[in-house]
Amino acid sequence: MRHAFGEPGARVIAAGIAISTLGFVNISMIGAARVFQVMGADGVFFRSAGRLHPRWRSPNVALLLLACAASVLAWSGTFDQLLNYSTVGDWLGMAAVVATLFWYRRHQPLDAATFRTPWFPLLPIVFLVVVAGVVGTTIWQHPGDAGWGALITLAGLPVYFIWRYALGRVKG
Repeated sequence: MRHAFGEPGARVIAAGIAISTLGFVNISMIGAARVFQVMGADGVFFRSAGRLHPRWRSPNVALLLLACAASVLAWSGTFDQLLNYSTVGDWLGMAAVVATLFWYRRHQPLDAATFRTPWFPLLPIVFLVVVAGVVGTTIWQHPGDAGWGALITLAGLPVYFIWRYALGRVKG
């Protein structure tokens, strides 16, 4: 942009990137806090995280816990490292959600579905192929960071099972 439009162009694109980044961080934090809140309400995370503010219905404890975890991560490495850590877990998590569409379409009649997926199965397949490409590229270019991201993500499995079964917080 600097070459095409000079310094004003560079500032406009920098402002656009900043706004986009802040918007993404906002969505990520609120979404993740709701996940913590539901986990707390279900008994597979701290019960206090499951409480909602009585007036605003916001997950304040979950937001505080998430802010602390995000602060630790922010101090743990560079932006590039954090991006590479999160790419593996985030994208594979999104792929798992999209892959459930195939299970639901097979096991539930279409008229019972609460939502429709445009161009099913083409769009979910394209998405899964793109995810495989993004995750594969990250693993290829940054194997150490991708490995740490995978380990961080996989570390949640034993924690979940210990919390759920060993601590007996949830019957199941």
